[in-house]
Order: sequence, then C-alpha cells, then structure tokens
Amino acid sequence: MLSCKKCGAQMSGIDLVCKNCGTPWGKKHKSREGIYFSILLLTIAAGIAYIYYIPGVKENFFKFYNNVFAIINSEKKVAQNIDEPSESEQQENDTIPEDSTIIDTPSEDIVSENTSITEDTPSEPIEYGPPAFSWVSTSSTLVNYPVSNTTDKDLRTAWLEGVKGNGINEWVIYSSEKNQKISSITLYNGYLKNDKVYLNNGRIKKLSIEFSDGEIITRDLEKASFYDAKKGYVITFEKPRITTSVKLTILDVYQGSYYTDTGFSEIEFN
Repeated sequence: MLSCKKCGAQMSGIDLVCKNCGTPWGKKHKSREGIYFSILLLTIAAGIAYIYYIPGVKENFFKFYNNVFAIINSEKKVAQNIDEPSESEQQENDTIPEDSTIIDTPSEDIVSENTSITEDTPSEPIEYGPPAFSWVSTSSTLVNYPVSNTTDKDLRTAWLEGVKGNGINEWVIYSSEKNQKISSITLYNGYLKNDKVYLNNGRIKKLSIEFSDGEIITRDLEKASFYDAKKGYVITFEKPRITTSVKLTILDVYQGSYYTDTGFSEIEFN
C-alpha cells in the first residue's frame, strides 16, 4: 500500500489523488504552454529555412507577397478616386468659369444611331403659302394718296406719285423678311374711284419689275377702259420667282386728260 506524502493516509496504486486531503499522487504536471511555444518556434524556423534554402520557394513566396500588397494598394486607390477628382478633371474644373455655359457640339464624324445618310438624297422642298409682304415704300407720294392704299382691298383708293411731271422712274417696293414665291401679279392700273377720275389721271403704260436677286423684267400694259381696268391686269411669269422684295418702276405712262399724276389702285401677288 502507498501512503499520502502530505497526510499519511493509505492510498491504492490506482488512486490519482489522496481520498483524505486531495493531494495529487506523484510529481506535479508541468504546464504545456512552454511545449506549445517551443513547437511554434520550431515550425517558424523550419518555414524560414524552407523558404530560403529550397530552390524556387523563395522567389515564389516574395512574388505572392508582392501580388497581395499590390491588390491592397489598388483597392485603396479606387476608394480614394471615388472621393477625389483626377488631375485632368481638376484642371478642367479650374479652367471653366462658373457662369460659362458649354455647348457640347458633336463631331462631324459622329452619326446618331437613328440617322441614316444618303449622299445623293435631295433636301425636302420648301412649301410657300400665299405671298405676303410686310412693308411697302415708295419714292414719292401725293398728299392723301399714300402707297398703303394699294393693299387695302379697296379700288376706290389709290397711290399717286408726288413729283412734277408724269412720274417717270417713280417706284413702289414691297418687301418681306422671308422669301416669297410669286407666280403672277394682278395690277389694278390707274385711279379707279370712278370713270371720270380714272380718265382724268395718268395710268402706267410700261413698268419694270425687279426682284431681290437683282433680276429685272419689263411689261407693257395695254390701254384699257375703266370697266376693263377694274378687272385687273395679270402679269404672269414664265417661272415662279423666289424673292424677298418686288419693286415696280414706272417707265412710261398713259397721260390723264386733266392731271399729270400717275398711279394704281391695288395690287395682288399670287
């Protein structure tokens, strides 16, 4: 039988501690922390020796380390770029005034996906409505017979030139900001208030018609009675004229029986 070293109580060979005082049987067990630490040091030493002395392992280890380090740095740069503009963006921001408005004009080489280009495709023709001139002026006018009378839709009013003589080379011009398409002109020649007034005043015998492009044509107007003159004298062009102005100039006249004043009552553009 064995006895406890502390209290002297009897112990069997299979008892690990004294049943009387609880004292462990035999020597105290040493802590295992020193053993684990020693194993760790040996493992690290073996790893370092393996890396440095086994061919190819050293190079692969440092390559792996550099790759890991590069990935970490790239992620940091991406995170920084989200918050901070690049140098080129900063320069653009520095050179653009706050009040500036930028118009982004597309390059001629850039074509929209929905745009198809055909080299020989003609442009669409411009549609013109009835001729409409905004302004009218004249070289001279007789008092109470302004040139605006020629567009008031009233044959009882008329424009009469205001110079001495028969009014040769006096003119009236109708103009507009936009192009007008003219195929013909209807002129109500003379002062058509009544038969007597018509005969007492001069009528246009020959006139020139000048367009905004400088083209000039001349027309002889037939001598007409008062009733025929009220129907209007139609001047038709061989081809339609596209113009912003029409200038009528008196070249010759039918003299009035009492007055030397010449003019016309109304004009229509068709």
